[in-house]
Amino acid sequence: MFSYEEPATGGAIVHSPSMTPAADGVTVYLNAQPTVDAALERIERAGGKTDGPVIKLPQDIGYIAFFTDTEGNRLGLHSRTNG
Repeated sequence: MFSYEEPATGGAIVHSPSMTPAADGVTVYLNAQPTVDAALERIERAGGKTDGPVIKLPQDIGYIAFFTDTEGNRLGLHSRTNG
């Protein structure tokens, strides 16, 4: 479970033997606080793989990056700052 403080969004990750990991399905973005770079470092240490560079979004929206987890799912990361 992902904890949250109002008015943020929480969530959960659920394992099911009937579901198959995929790199070409829906992209779920995770909050990468404090920075995308910090999250990518933790992902690499845990066996995930970075999928491209960190991208700065226009209009001060923040930064995004993508990674593939150890099960083969492609996910996105977002943070307001990256430095």
